[in-house]
Order: sequence, then C-alpha cells, then structure tokens
Amino acid sequence: MLLTAALRAVGIPARVGFADFLNHLRTDNLRALMGGADLFVYHGYCSVHLDDRWLKATPAFNGELCESFDVPRWTSTASTTSRWTGP
Repeated sequence: MLLTAALRAVGIPARVGFADFLNHLRTDNLRALMGGADLFVYHGYCSVHLDDRWLKATPAFNGELCESFDVPRWTSTASTTSRWTGP
C-alpha cells in the first residue's frame, strides 16, 4: 500500500492488487509460523503504469534469496510483465 501511495504522490499511476501465491522460498521457521502452509493468502502488491504498460511490483521479496534460488527479477508472459523489487 505504501509503495502505491508513494508512486501516486509523485504523479505515477499505480494501483493495489491482491493475489494468493505459493512461497517456494520460505524458511522452516516461517512455515512453522504459518501452521505448515506454503500459501500466502491475499498478498498485496502494486501495479505501476510505466512506458505505456502496467508492471506488477512488490518491495516484499528478498532479492538475494531469490537470486540464490534462480528466481528471475523480470518475468514475462503473453499478457503481462511482472517485476519484483528487492532490497
């Protein structure tokens, strides 16, 4: 929510989105805290309009952890382009 608000504050079109996703990079401690589940339900993310297209972005992912598991920073499909942003 904060990322969306910050983008809008400087005039960049942005909107909030929600999705359920499987966390394949979770730690054993996090899985225990989640009752043994791997599913993040109703996770919030930001969509930002740049270069005439909507990009999905979230500051919630750990870039170093994703890189160590070969999770790409950019992914593309025929209908959408998604980007996660890490620290």
